[in-house]
Amino acid sequence: MPLVEAEPAFAATMLALSLVVSSFVEIIHRTLKLRERGLKYILEQLFDQILVIYLEPLAEETIAKAGTAIDAIIAKETAGAQKDSKKGPARTPLQVAYAMVRDSFVRETSPRINHSRKTRKISS
Repeated sequence: MPLVEAEPAFAATMLALSLVVSSFVEIIHRTLKLRERGLKYILEQLFDQILVIYLEPLAEETIAKAGTAIDAIIAKETAGAQKDSKKGPARTPLQVAYAMVRDSFVRETSPRINHSRKTRKISS
C-alpha cells in the first residue's frame, strides 16, 4: 500500500522539478538568444551542406546580375587586405556570389532575426 501512495508523490515531484528545470533553461535561452543564433547556424549549415548542390546556377546568375556590385566588393576587400595583412586574400567572384546567395537564403528563411553582426536583436 505505501508503494501506491509513493507513486503519485514521486510523479508530482518529478513534474514540479521538470517545470523548474524547463523554466530555467528557457530563461537562459532567451537571455543569451541561443535559439536565434542556433536557427541561423542550422540554416547556414543546411545551405552549406545540402543546398550547395543547387548553388552553381544561382551563383552564376547572381554574378551575371550583380557583376559590378561583386567587383566593388572584391575591390573593397582587396584594399582592406592590403591595409591589414591579417585578413588574407580577397575572395573570388564565385565566392562572393555564393556568400550573397547564402545570406539571402538565411535572411528569407528566418525573417525575425536581425542578421547584423554587431547586434543580435529580434526585429518585430
